[in-house]
Amino acid sequence: MFRSILFLLVLGCSGPRLLGGWSPGRGWHVVRSESFSGKELFSYIDGGAEVFLRCGFRRLEVREYEGPRGTVSVEVYDMGGPEGAKCIFGTYGSGGRRLELGEEGSWAEGWASFRKGRFFVRVLGEGKVPVEVARSLSRKLP
Repeated sequence: MFRSILFLLVLGCSGPRLLGGWSPGRGWHVVRSESFSGKELFSYIDGGAEVFLRCGFRRLEVREYEGPRGTVSVEVYDMGGPEGAKCIFGTYGSGGRRLELGEEGSWAEGWASFRKGRFFVRVLGEGKVPVEVARSLSRKLP
């Protein structure tokens, strides 16, 4: 129990939360929440963090939600500015079908990604659920 409380305190002190109180919709609840900044990203993305750091990575917030349509994982990367978000989208966000979200988006079965302002977002889940979740999150981000 002490570890859980300590984790929540550390998470709460790591700066303003990118996702705030957002959720994919009614009936969805958070089952996992993590935050990474700077070189901490290596503990989340082993072998790919260098590219994010070169593109201007500042912070990542990861949440996993369970709900009426399964489980979905949401990753919101603060890339420091629109140039950083564009840089990382070119490497990790493209490759699927075009998705009209933010400045640029793409999707395929099981995932969706987009960039909006300084943010790069990736959503993973079953079927087309990631597209629906990405649309909802896109409306929340500035």
